[in-house]
This record gives sequence, C-alpha cells and structure tokens, in this order.
Amino acid sequence: MLLTGLHMLALDAKGRLSVPARYRQDLGDQAQNRLVITLQPQRKALWIFPEPEYEEAAREVRKLSDFEPSELAFKRLFIGHAMHMDIDNSGRVLIPPVLRAQIGMDRKVALMGMTNKFELWDEGSWQEMHQGLFLPENGEGISDRLKGLSI
Repeated sequence: MLLTGLHMLALDAKGRLSVPARYRQDLGDQAQNRLVITLQPQRKALWIFPEPEYEEAAREVRKLSDFEPSELAFKRLFIGHAMHMDIDNSGRVLIPPVLRAQIGMDRKVALMGMTNKFELWDEGSWQEMHQGLFLPENGEGISDRLKGLSI
C-alpha cells in the first residue's frame, strides 16, 4: 500500500478523522482497519500507520538503547505514545484527545501520505511548516543522497 497525497480535512466534534475514501479498501484489506497513531518526533504532528507498518517499524525502534538519551527519547515518543485505533464502519478514526493536546491540534487538519504512513498536522502548524518545505535551488544544505537521486 502506497500512501500519498495531501488532504485538507476537519475533525468532527468528537475528534474523529474521516479517512479519505481512496485508502479505505486497502486499509481494510491490508490492516484490518487497524491504525496506530503516535507522535512525530521532530515536529508538532502525528504519524498514523497501518498497524502492520507500525509493527515493522517498532521492531527496529525497540533495538535502540534505553541508556543513550536521544534514542530513549525517540522510543518514548514513538512507542510510548502509540495508540492502536480502529477505523469505524463510517470510515472514521478517533484521534485520541491526549495526542491532539500534545501537538495543539484543533479542528482543521492536513493529512499527508508519506509512503508507509500518514502525517497529520493541525492546519496552523502545517501552514508554518509548509513555508520552509521547498528545497533551495542552489543546492545548498541538500544531502548527498538527495543530490544523487534521479526521478
């Protein structure tokens, strides 16, 4: 399953997100309508994984050290805040209030597919991040891996 695209959406009064229709069949078939929602460790956003994708990522994350501070912090964000949620019969998933509060999420949101997961942003945070999204034309500050990418 390839998760792509940007969707400007609104949470309902109960904090539920309507999963875009184009993903519902695949999420049902490949993830049995189970998602894992956790904090994005670098930004005020959430990551939403199909459950099998999260489990694969968590197997790698659990190998990180509990004694190296940055690795422990990452584990606390990625694993400690993870919440397993079901997509309901109407195609909605509850975004847990504790996670919404952690990132200051209001009603209007931006959902962006990032291949194996979604990023979910409060619209205001999305607008701020989007301002610095584009890469510089002069190539300054671009990683060697990006410089070698041919699309």
